[in-house]
This record gives sequence, C-alpha cells and structure tokens, in this order.
Amino acid sequence: MKNHKYTDEEVQRALDYDALAEAEKITGNSYREPSTGFLGMSLMKKSGEAKKTILENRNDVHFNIGLEEYEEVIKDIGFLKCVDIIFTCKKYNDLDHFKIWVEPDRAILLAYDTWNNKKINGGNLYYNVKPNEVPTEDGGFPTLSWGCISSGHYTENGIWVGNHDCREAVRFAIEKFERHGEFVSPWIEQPHLWLRHYGDKNLNEAGRTSFAIDAKERLKLLPEEYQKLFQV
Repeated sequence: MKNHKYTDEEVQRALDYDALAEAEKITGNSYREPSTGFLGMSLMKKSGEAKKTILENRNDVHFNIGLEEYEEVIKDIGFLKCVDIIFTCKKYNDLDHFKIWVEPDRAILLAYDTWNNKKINGGNLYYNVKPNEVPTEDGGFPTLSWGCISSGHYTENGIWVGNHDCREAVRFAIEKFERHGEFVSPWIEQPHLWLRHYGDKNLNEAGRTSFAIDAKERLKLLPEEYQKLFQV
C-alpha cells in the first residue's frame, strides 16, 4: 500500500509524541502533580487513538490490534510462521501461544507470546542493518531512529544489531530501515534475544523470577535453512 493518507513524517510525529511531556509543557508542572497527570493521561488516550487510525491506514500494527489481524499484517509484510508453542497460563488456566516468525529475504526474526489467545502480550523484532550514511562523531546514525521502543548497538564495521517492540509500527520500522540502509543476511551478530513466553517464568527459593529455558535454544526449532540466517 503506497497510496497512504498519512505521510512518513506524520507517522513519525505520532510515534514520537510524548503525552506526559506535553502535559508538563501546558501546565508548567511535573506530571506527578495530579491535574498535570490527569491531563497527561487524557492526552495519552487521544494519542493512542490517533496512532491507531494512522497505522491502520498504513496497513500496519498497533497496540490495540487483535491477534488475527496482527498476523494478517505481518504475513502481508513477508513473515512466515516457523514455531508455534502452545502453553497454559498457570494463573488463569488459559491456552496461549509463543510464536516465532521469519522474514527470510531480509533475515528478520519476530517473536511474541499471546494473551488469552486474542492479543499480543509482548514480543520483539530482531535484525542486523547496515546504514547508508556516514556515522556521526559519537558513532550514531540519526536517521535510523524511529518512534518505537528500541535497543541495540553498532559493530566495529557499522552494522546496527538491534531489536524493538513488535507490537507497534512493524511495517513502518522496516520501511524506514530500507530507506536509510539495508538488512544484512545472514546476521553478522546476534542481538540480545528474548525468546521466552510468560509461561516460562519460575520463582526460585528467594522468590525471584527465573527462567529455565535457554532462549537461544529456541532458535534451533527453526527450519535448518533459516537457522543459518541467524548464526545458530
């Protein structure tokens, strides 16, 4: 879909919008002050509705999207479902899923667990990207920023090894990377991988959360031809 109602700049502004910061700017007070906090929450709700409208117009995913619609969008982007682990929520006795998808042409990994098998509970998009631009003095590439939760690092040869929240603007993030660089396949280096679901949690003797599952072991569940893309 290229005939969008909203421009890339408008999408970026919507993703970057900080409701609490805007409320503080309006009132001149901290968001911890009750009236400023209430204003911030109101602006946050309006911002969420605006992002939903904009991203739906772009055939993209957003925080309020249902699981079935989410998966239709990522399939349209080019992702293939490779792993589907069914587990039981111990607290509510519901069946949920942990799924791993692969976009093989660009070596992108997408993994998430579900909530009540109707929504995305949480998950990430993982990738290696080589920017087109020359790095700044501090080693950064400013135009590779995007309005999603993100983390990662640059290798010595300037490859961005990263991940970000897969619940919002997946298509927009991929398109932005492709405007300012190219995806690296196979990976040069693995990002920090969190290939776990909420059902993996255990409490140790000290009452702290622990995970018995080695996240990287789940990469070995991928078809062999895809394992090679991700340095398994």
